[in-house]
Amino acid sequence: GDGVTNGDEISDGTDPTDPCDFDSANITLAQSGDYLTADCDGDGVTNGDEISDGTDPTDPCDFDSTNIT
Repeated sequence: GDGVTNGDEISDGTDPTDPCDFDSANITLAQSGDYLTADCDGDGVTNGDEISDGTDPTDPCDFDSTNIT
């Protein structure tokens, strides 16, 4: 669900089973599923909410505090 094909993740050494381990330069698919429900930066806001809010899901200092779950 991170938007990178498993083949590309195997090629670049990232884990295709970890929604937070990917090279953003290789995103070719829509991000969905596990990626959107994960909190890759650990700020308490899901990646999906951060995308909706326009904040950066990889920056723990960039979030809308009203969406902390």
